[in-house]
Amino acid sequence: MRATVRLVALLVLVACTRSSSGTTTTVTSTTTSTAEATTLVPAPMAEHRIGVRTVDGEGEFFDRITGQSFEPRGVNLIRLDLGSHSTLDPAHYDPERIENTFTAIAAAGYNVVRTFLNSRPGGMPGANESLSSEYLDNAADLLARAKAHGLQVLLTQDWLPESASWTFASDPLIDDVNAMYLSRGGVDTNRRFYREWVQGLIARDAAFDALLAYELRNELYFTDLYPPFNLTSGTVATANGVGYDLAEPDVHRRLLEENLVYWADTMRSEILALDPSGLVTIGFFQPKGPNTSRVGDDRLIETEAVILDSTLDFIDLHGYPGGELNLAQIVENYGLPPVTSKPILLGEFGAEHGPYPTIDDAVRALVDWQVESCAYGFDGWLLWTWDTAEQPEFWSAVNNEGVIADALSPVTRPDPCVVGDLELASELATGASVTASSETVADVAANVIDGLPVTIWSAGADAPQWIELDLGSERVVEAIRLLVAQYPAGATSHRVTVRGESGEGVEVARFDQDTSDGDWLEVALEEPISGARYLRVDTTASVSHVAWREISVLGS
Repeated sequence: MRATVRLVALLVLVACTRSSSGTTTTVTSTTTSTAEATTLVPAPMAEHRIGVRTVDGEGEFFDRITGQSFEPRGVNLIRLDLGSHSTLDPAHYDPERIENTFTAIAAAGYNVVRTFLNSRPGGMPGANESLSSEYLDNAADLLARAKAHGLQVLLTQDWLPESASWTFASDPLIDDVNAMYLSRGGVDTNRRFYREWVQGLIARDAAFDALLAYELRNELYFTDLYPPFNLTSGTVATANGVGYDLAEPDVHRRLLEENLVYWADTMRSEILALDPSGLVTIGFFQPKGPNTSRVGDDRLIETEAVILDSTLDFIDLHGYPGGELNLAQIVENYGLPPVTSKPILLGEFGAEHGPYPTIDDAVRALVDWQVESCAYGFDGWLLWTWDTAEQPEFWSAVNNEGVIADALSPVTRPDPCVVGDLELASELATGASVTASSETVADVAANVIDGLPVTIWSAGADAPQWIELDLGSERVVEAIRLLVAQYPAGATSHRVTVRGESGEGVEVARFDQDTSDGDWLEVALEEPISGARYLRVDTTASVSHVAWREISVLGS
């Protein structure tokens, strides 16, 4: 999830709320029975327009009216108030703004909008009712407006409503977030939520034919700081009716996977009992391995079993360029096979200003990421985000007069798996070979062209040092940029030269200035350089060991 606050709560006899800082406070709350009788309501009048089918063993979305394949291409539409998702909140819902936004999104050719339900007071929880009637009214209004614009809505959420109506008792050896998915009380209360939520939409004659799917969680996870995942002895009985000996090898992963599949299948069955044509999915961030990521993060998830074995209609996987893993590594961590019987949605991908300091950088990264994802079997793409001003660290679709919106638009690029007619300079460093004066075992020279700002090349020694890229053949170079890896900050001197397959190197830039870690040094070229094959950076002075995070060479 790319919101500013992480929502976590322990719902037991004594409830705990974990803040984004990781601290835990205890508050007393009461439990409510999950066996209350419910009022039956008629099935929804409108069948969901989008379905899922299998063609030659591979899952795909399709339009139930036309029979044609459906390719989700859209955006996340996010409003935030003090870190909470406020899009549908009674105090913040803005029908006129929604209408204008949907008009712009549809005009760009997009067909899906993903938005969040707010679990906090002022959102879904009602003051004197388990679910806010006004909040449900707003959800129905959003769906009606989406239908009028030919858009499908994916409703997602992070948590159950945070009110006394939704507390529950956990089971022995199950604590914190884990109670939501492993305890009988957690499973029953989630079932009740989806029953009441669907009933609320049915009662409002909502436009179910504009509801792409119910997303059970934005990014579902467990925690390894609390039982049972921090225990190595004892036997825990979970909601799926299985007892797990916590001393057994690999038992934690098996416990997680089996209960995740059980929880997902149970929630889907609850929803389909009221809404038989609905689609149900879950979103995830990548597991921590086998490619090491999210070090120090207690959030625990394994996704291979739920992808392969659950009855979910499709799976929503999230991955962002410019992070600690490339796309191939992210896909490997997810355990995503080359072909799946379920469609795979890239429900979040976006570009931050840090690794992509210009809008052109962001466009190139996002388009390349989308094109590359096709090779891994992704069937749909939702940008983070359309216009979220509350997250200034991200480029949005509408920045710089909609450059990103246009580049990812189905109107501009009908085939998301090719760059198309976009005039984008290529990253010439991709696939280059790299040599250096020296390198450390962990921080090798090739790290400067891996596209991951978190990795570095380090000479492991003071200046003078050098690093050189061989582009493989003579190219036309339009821009050169260097991402500084340095601690502490201070004065440095660097010389950048370029040469062809023969001849002497030509100096194109010299930097003598104070630099600090994360700075971009941009070589100002008055005109493109033709016949360039080798690019070399010589560092003659530095306050730290010589190192770089990335070297970018753009051109054709």
